[in-house]
This record gives sequence, structure tokens and C-alpha cells, in this order.
Amino acid sequence: MRYKLRELPGLLTTSQGRRSLFLGQVSRFWPAFRLLAGQHRKYRLKNTRIIAIIGSLGKTTTARTSAAVVSDPKLEGIKNADYAVIQNLLKYSADDSHAVLEIGIEKPGQMSPHARMVRPDIVIVTSIASEHILSFKTLEAIREEKAEMIRALPVNGTAILNADDPNVMWMGSQTKAGIITFGINNDADVKALNISNKFPHGMSFDVLIKGKVYSCSVPVMGRHMVYPSLAALALALVENLDLNEACEALGKVEPVEGRMQPVLLDSGAWVIRDDFKSTRETIWAALDTLKECPAKRKILILGAASEITNDIRYNFHRELGKRIGETVDSVFIINHKEIFRSIRRGAKKSGMDEKKLTRITGNILSVIPLLPRDLGKGDIILVKGRNDQRLARITLALTGKKVGCLIPACPTRLHFCDGCPWLETGQGR
Repeated sequence: MRYKLRELPGLLTTSQGRRSLFLGQVSRFWPAFRLLAGQHRKYRLKNTRIIAIIGSLGKTTTARTSAAVVSDPKLEGIKNADYAVIQNLLKYSADDSHAVLEIGIEKPGQMSPHARMVRPDIVIVTSIASEHILSFKTLEAIREEKAEMIRALPVNGTAILNADDPNVMWMGSQTKAGIITFGINNDADVKALNISNKFPHGMSFDVLIKGKVYSCSVPVMGRHMVYPSLAALALALVENLDLNEACEALGKVEPVEGRMQPVLLDSGAWVIRDDFKSTRETIWAALDTLKECPAKRKILILGAASEITNDIRYNFHRELGKRIGETVDSVFIINHKEIFRSIRRGAKKSGMDEKKLTRITGNILSVIPLLPRDLGKGDIILVKGRNDQRLARITLALTGKKVGCLIPACPTRLHFCDGCPWLETGQGR
């Protein structure tokens, strides 16, 4: 966990920032901690079924759904890299039948040490997407790195793979372990049928498993959020668990904070809070979900996209504008002038009045007075952006919380604004 020199003063002013810096120094000793955790896995957890969740997108929700079906009460939080994997592994004991571990990476060479330490019995692969494409350069390089966890499976282990992602399915060639697939569009061992958006209550769908159909309703939003439930049901199938009980458990899994999270305002309007990640795949998925939601008025507050390489930047923003014009009634964009103009050109081509596009400069909270004064029942606001912009502050302010922090970007990666001690006072401005 490294930070740039210009980020240090801001980090030192908050408890989370100081903790981030401390952990950065502790990272020098990670190899020794991994060795300790590896021995813990080998001897203390030799009879515990280790389930590793890997992939570019959807890991945290998949970890929650998986923990729900195997009754793992120790899964918590959203931390999934470096020290967090060690910490999470060490909290399990010999009394635990299952341990669900979410494992993330940011650059080449990170997955192999985790695989040697964790020695998984089951690996669930969610997707291969453009997150960290700037570090890996290609999707093939991303899948090659993540496949290290698949290669660590024993012959009697199981890889649970997303049948709709060709890069994930490629991973099946990297192991002699058993393979179970899940999906929506292609044939799979666990396949979703009849998917329906029940906004704001979540999604309902049927699942076909071994010729039998099971009905599921989950309180998470979006067609793309059905995949974590399918992966968990595939896990239940591998572990010979009751599938009806598994479906019931999935119905109690709450949305992950900042990931397609519905928030009801006092006015009766809804906010869909999707402010944690903003790769192009998550942007398309969020817009597709918003398009399906019944509403009299749809409003988008859009921050910056992440991992957009120079070769696709222009076409991406034009396409983004086009999709925005086809989906929402008005949009507020928190981004550079050039990017705003590209999005506006795309939106105009789809027939959207350019007056419906507004660029927000400076304080992100200045978007709030620009929202319709009659905001109320039947209105949906999608807040979409990446975590360092902290667009969560907009949702929190709309719910009535006092927001005094106005920094344009926050380098601290260990918390949400909701729990930050400087949210109200604005220290570190």
C-alpha cells in the first residue's frame, strides 16, 4: 500500500489516513506474516473448507452470498488485498467448517503468494474485466495472474466458473480439479431464468439446477448482481447443501455499501448508490439497471470513470453520452471539461437536449441545489463514480447528514465516508 508524497499531509490529518500509512510500513513484513498464516492454514485449518473468491468485479457480493449459504459468520468488511487476506485467514479456527476469503490483487505477482498461503479447496471466479488494466495492460494478463489461485486447487478441489465470461472459462484449462459453471446467457450447471427487476426490492429469478427449478428473490439491484447468487448456489451444490435453504439464505443478503445500494430519501425519491467502483463495465451495468427501473424521472450524477486507457478514451465517452441520452432525463457530470464535452456530443446524437447535461465544478455538494425542487416519489437518482471522489457524500447529504468535508479526492482506501470522523467537521480540507 503505497502513497504519493503529495498525499501524505492529508493522510496525516485523519485516523484512517494514519492507519493507512502505518499499514504501508507494516507491509514490509508481509512475507513473514504470510508464512505464519500459511502454517495456520496447514495445521489449524486442515479440516476447514477454504473457499477463495477471485475475479475483477463482484467479489464482495459473491463473498457475502457464499458466506450466507455455508453459514460462515466470520466474513466481514470489504478488505480483500495484502494484509487483509492474512488477517481474514487467521481469524478462522479448527472449529470452523468453512472459511470464505475474498482475494483481490492490483498488479502482477500478487496472486501466487496468496494461493500458496490459502491453499483453497474451492475457487469461485466472478469475472475478468478492465479493473487494474493500467497495471496489467491486457485482459489476458489479468486472467493469467488470477489463474494462480485456480492452479493451487488440489485434484479433488472445485473451480466454480462464470460460464458467460470466456476469460473465466479459459481458467478451466489451468486445473485438474472439478469444474462447476454458473451463468445467465450460456448453458451452465447453475443457470438463471426469468430474471425480473423488482426495484427497489431487488431482483427475482428462477434457477435451473440438474433439471429442477428453484425460485429466488434477492435484495440487490441489477441483472449483473444475479451472478453472485448463482455462484453461491453452485457452491451449495458442490457442498451438498439444501438448495431451497440456500435460496432462502440469499434472500437475506443485504447490498454491499456503495454497490447498487438503494437509499430512500425523506421526499420519497430513491437514490441508487453505486459510488465505489467505476470501471466501464460497472458503468454500463448501472445504466442498464437504471433503464429497467420504473420511474417517472431518472437523474444521473456521474463522476469519473476509472481504468480508461488512452486508446479508448474518446470512443468510450461518446458511447457513454449516447447511453446516457437513451436512459436518463437529466445528468450532472463531475469531470474535466473535455470529457464533459465528449459525453455531451454523444448524448446530443441520441436526441438528448444539451440543457439536460450540467457540469459540476469545485465542490461536489453544489449539485444538490441543482436537483429538481419537487424531487419525490417516482424519482430515481443514480450516483455513479469511483471511490476516491467520495460521491457518497452527496447521498449522505441528501439523507440529511451534515457533510463538512469538501476535499475533491481522498487517497485513504480503508473506509467509507459514512464512518469517517471528519465527515461533518471537514478536517483535512
